Amino acid sequence: MKLFQKISLHHLAVLFFLLVIFLIPFFVFAEDDLPGWTGTTDGSGSEGMTKSILNNAADSAGYNKNSSMEDIISAATNGFLALVGTIFLIYIIYSGYLWMTAPGEEQIGKAKEHMRNAIIGIIIIVAAYAIVNFVLDALFSVGGSGGNGPIGTP
Repeated sequence: MKLFQKISLHHLAVLFFLLVIFLIPFFVFAEDDLPGWTGTTDGSGSEGMTKSILNNAADSAGYNKNSSMEDIISAATNGFLALVGTIFLIYIIYSGYLWMTAPGEEQIGKAKEHMRNAIIGIIIIVAAYAIVNFVLDALFSVGGSGGNGPIGTP
């Protein structure tokens, strides 16, 4: 019963917002093909309208549509690291702002602690990235080379 007493309107609003964000794609009932749409620009009719438009945009932008699993994981990891780097930069700027506007030693100590935590966090993230990169490199390089090692030598 105590759990329900601690839930406020703010908590319910955040929960509703998150549910809407994550569940809205399941409730979109878009039509796959429009009447009269041939499917592709060459008239073959083998793709839906949305896929055809996205493929045309990818071709004109020069993207490779035949990506391997390694490319996808690498892109996701790099995107995650860019996000973590941005968060780290914001945290360091915030810590520097706290330090520069500190009225006393207590606030300076708090700012130093924030900076130390941010640097420790980025070291952990970089180490985790190195470990994941090493493991994925080992996983994706196993086999498929066709005879480079002593087992696969003809």
